[in-house]
Amino acid sequence: MHIDYGKNRHSASFAINDGSVLAGHIDNKYMSVIKKWIEDNNSILQELWEDIQTGKNNNECLAKLDA
Repeated sequence: MHIDYGKNRHSASFAINDGSVLAGHIDNKYMSVIKKWIEDNNSILQELWEDIQTGKNNNECLAKLDA
């Protein structure tokens, strides 16, 4: 999962299974919020990842995350 924020476009990639940083940098003040969001939405993120890998329409998963 990719996180991009702020006017300077700070960005990092996170593993959806455990919230670890794979690449990039995010200020520590945002880390707990991001990890909590990944944890709270993990089943939907996993489903979305599977949909992307198989070419399945993922609008339903995206709608769940947007709710």
